[in-house]
Amino acid sequence: WTTHMRDKSIELINNLQLDNVENALDLSCGTGCITNMLSTHTKEKAVGIDQSNGMLSVAKNKYKDTCKFYQTDVVEYLKKQPSNQFDIITNGWGLGYSKPYQIIKNAYRVLKPKGQFAAIDNTLLSIKEAIWTVIVTAAEDPTIFQSMFNIRFLPTLGALKRRMILSGFHIAKSWNGSKTYYVKDGKEAQKRLHNTGAFAGLENCVYPHRKKEFDKRFIANLERMYLNKKGIPITHRYIAAIGTKKN
Repeated sequence: WTTHMRDKSIELINNLQLDNVENALDLSCGTGCITNMLSTHTKEKAVGIDQSNGMLSVAKNKYKDTCKFYQTDVVEYLKKQPSNQFDIITNGWGLGYSKPYQIIKNAYRVLKPKGQFAAIDNTLLSIKEAIWTVIVTAAEDPTIFQSMFNIRFLPTLGALKRRMILSGFHIAKSWNGSKTYYVKDGKEAQKRLHNTGAFAGLENCVYPHRKKEFDKRFIANLERMYLNKKGIPITHRYIAAIGTKKN
C-alpha cells in the first residue's frame, strides 16, 4: 500500500521547507522511498532507519549511492542520538507500528532549532474493512491466536497534533484524507495486505501451524462481507502533520 499511497508521501515532502538542508533522518523508512526523496535536498546522505531486514535490503539496493540505512528500532535509535543533530526528521506510515509519543518527543530533542518533523500515517480505523474481518475471523475461533495484536495507530488528526504540541512543536501544517483501491477477490486482498506490510505484526500473533487455516477463513469472510461488482474495497484513512522546533 505504500506504493499505492506514494503520492501522499510526496505531498508530505513537498510541504517541507527544503532550502539549505544539511541532513535528514527518515524513521520507519521501509524500502527507502521517502529517504531518497529527502536525499535530493540534503548536503549529506539522508539516513533511513527500519527494523525490517527485507525492506532495508530493497532500500539499499535501490538507493545505496544517495542514502545510508540502518536496521534498528526507531525509538532506541533516537534515544541514542545527541540533541540538535538533524534539520529534518520524517516518519512515513510507521508511527502506529511503534510508539508514537516516544518517537515525537525524542524527535523534538534530536532536531536542530527550527528543524522540521513531518509524519504521515494510517488512522486507527484505516483499512477498517480488513481489520473488522480479522476480528470476525478471530471470534470464530480465538484459539488460532497465540498473542494479541498490539497496534498504536492514532485515532484522529487532533490526536497527532496534540502529541506534537505537547512535545514542544509548533504545527506548521496538518491535513487528513482517504484513498480507496479495489482488489478482485479475498485472496488478492490477503496477499497484498501481507506483502505490503499493512498487516505488520499480525503474522506473529497467529500460531505458525495454523496460519493457512487463518488465511483461508480470513479470505472467505472478507469476500462474504465486502465483495461487490467492483471487487473488494481497501480504504486507507490517513493523517499528516508538519511541526517545527522552537528556537
